[in-house]
Amino acid sequence: MPQSDETAIRACLAGDTRAFDELVTRYQARVFGLCYRMLHDREESADLAQEVFVRAYQRLHLFDLARPFRPWLMTIAANLAVNRLKSRGPAGISLDQSPTADPSMPPRELRSPDRGPHEQAAARELRRRLEGAIGALPDPYRMVALLRHLEGFSYQEIAAALGLPLGTVKTHLFRAKKLLREHLADYEQT
Repeated sequence: MPQSDETAIRACLAGDTRAFDELVTRYQARVFGLCYRMLHDREESADLAQEVFVRAYQRLHLFDLARPFRPWLMTIAANLAVNRLKSRGPAGISLDQSPTADPSMPPRELRSPDRGPHEQAAARELRRRLEGAIGALPDPYRMVALLRHLEGFSYQEIAAALGLPLGTVKTHLFRAKKLLREHLADYEQT
């Protein structure tokens, strides 16, 4: 039976390194997903995800057991991804190019037993366009949008993770939503 995050962390701090393996297994897909959505490069995202877990392991003694582990871990991932983006310099992505167009990544599908083929195709198209529009957002807006809507962070958690004032987080999120609406306006009309 899998142990709770807190139990795994306590065991790890007591010297049981296998307990940390369980945390890695539990969160590796989420960490990789956040890195990939930020960096749009599979190999670089995989490397960064490893770095996230190394950093978390090295700093586990600083973790406050009274708080949830996932936001702490995702904060490390977000900060490392932002640092990696800053080291790259300015870059852009076309709205016509989906960041998931990597042929080695399987396409994600939104499925429901209640949906027919047309609805499934429309859902795939919406997902593709949405991911492309999110990928085209300026880095600060993309980061807050990903943390809020894909990772479920609260405004306060985003502010703490990115070292931004709460008002700035709200402003970035508002502007990100506005840009997304503009990018997806033609899709809404169809």
